[in-house]
Amino acid sequence: MLNVRTHSALLATLVFLGAADVQAEPITFTLETVASGHVGGVAFTDAAFTLRTTADTDDVRGPFTSQQYLVDGLTLTASIAGVGDLTLSNLHFVDMRTVQGPLGDRGGASFGILVFFDESLAGYDLKSAVGPTLGLIASAGPGVTYATSLGSLEFSRVSDEGTFTASTTIATVPEPASLALLAVGAGALGVVARRRASALGRRVRS
Repeated sequence: MLNVRTHSALLATLVFLGAADVQAEPITFTLETVASGHVGGVAFTDAAFTLRTTADTDDVRGPFTSQQYLVDGLTLTASIAGVGDLTLSNLHFVDMRTVQGPLGDRGGASFGILVFFDESLAGYDLKSAVGPTLGLIASAGPGVTYATSLGSLEFSRVSDEGTFTASTTIATVPEPASLALLAVGAGALGVVARRRASALGRRVRS
């Protein structure tokens, strides 16, 4: 007859084997560079500029033409050193595609306000953790404004380099079958415990 310790180990093994049901997970995209310009009438010069947004891997669409992947309907935020945090009012997407160019295939991650390029991201599908990756930055430059929660944003200069990072947090939930195994195992442990208690009681009385 298996003892309680053996039953516990067996139960743990069964639950472990059946419980790992990986669900869609949140993924955060971050683009960091240095920029100059003004927002809401406040000027900034060579300030650390960070764009960040969080999506769900289930919401990524693609691939489309040119290996394009897209996730939209996002809340895109930015942080400007010395100025503060802001929300982009009319930009709600991250777009990843493979770009054919003189450097070969390059992955281009567009936040609609800045674009990041690096060969290592060619074919990247916006669903897994990558980086931090150092690459090239492109911007529309002076004369183009973006509506934000702090007022109109316009760049006068953006660094040619930046860093792109995608980070994930794996979320696992028990499968229904695992919950059933847990219930059956707990019941089995209860039966074993009662039998051991009964046997011990009989030995004490005798």
